[in-house]
Amino acid sequence: MKNLHNQPNQNELKEIENLFNSNELDILEKKTRKLIDKYPKTSILYNILGVVLQKKNNFDKAILNLKKAINLQPNFDQAHNNLGNILKNTGKFEAAVNCYQEALKINPTYAEAYSNLGNALAALGKFEEAVVNYQKAIKLNPNHPEFYTNLGGSLVELGKPEEAISNHKKAIKINPNYAEAYSNLGNALADLGKFEEAVKNHQYSIKLNPKYTRAILNESFLRLALGEFEVGWEMFESRLDPQNTTIPMKRYESEKTWKGNYLDGTLLVWGEQGIGDHIIFGSMISDLKRYAKNIILEIDQRLVNLFSRYFEKINFLNIKVIGMQKKLVSNFDKHISIGSLGQYLR
Repeated sequence: MKNLHNQPNQNELKEIENLFNSNELDILEKKTRKLIDKYPKTSILYNILGVVLQKKNNFDKAILNLKKAINLQPNFDQAHNNLGNILKNTGKFEAAVNCYQEALKINPTYAEAYSNLGNALAALGKFEEAVVNYQKAIKLNPNHPEFYTNLGGSLVELGKPEEAISNHKKAIKINPNYAEAYSNLGNALADLGKFEEAVKNHQYSIKLNPKYTRAILNESFLRLALGEFEVGWEMFESRLDPQNTTIPMKRYESEKTWKGNYLDGTLLVWGEQGIGDHIIFGSMISDLKRYAKNIILEIDQRLVNLFSRYFEKINFLNIKVIGMQKKLVSNFDKHISIGSLGQYLR
């Protein structure tokens, strides 16, 4: 029975907290929904459900629940921050920035929101602004390792690898088992040309956390830059690992992935990441001409005319260029992501 005025009691909230801490998401979702049905005006329950749905990659419903929490309690700083996290993780960086700023307007001492704002700004290429926010987070909470390694990442982008190394090492000193910090340290070391030391840090990162495939991806960039193409391209495939949340997962089933042999049928090549990546990897497409009877290139809509005109100019007639849509392509025999072509063509 719904109760529009009462709030959950301490025992009910404690049960939810324990389920959250033990990461029992299915049971937690079920219990939280029951409590929402009982207490439909309790903002914290919608916030919890939003976070649970985010963890289960149900982003649309997660956003709806966090917005319900904010509608019920407009000054709910955590809900604004959590909404920003989902928007950031789904590539809506400008909207995420607005959410974090709203959280900080409500609570100017919210260290995590400053760090998250820094992450969103860094994703937009605004590294100087990101640094300012990371430094604010550190000032508020100097014992949080993530703040230091986030700061180090933006310092590398600003051409300050020595400062970056110092911050990554601070993160590691606070948490010697912080896998992400070791890989980030590897990136900074590579920037100084310390390649052997960089590789060791990426590999130690994976040893600490085998699920942190971003470290493998970071090492792949280094291997490719050093001309170690065979191992580099193989490691570059780690970007498509479901655990790697920094890059979108595969759009199509692994069972139908093309392995580089001639295909007497239709090969679908699908774009990944941003428009810049489509252009860079697109330079390999012309080499595909003799690899399949027919080719479909599924790419950012803004590039369709450009690529179509180019292929027509070089007499590449067995290719069809289409724009990427939410609806997946179905009329193909094998597929491959555009970034995976390098292992066969380069």
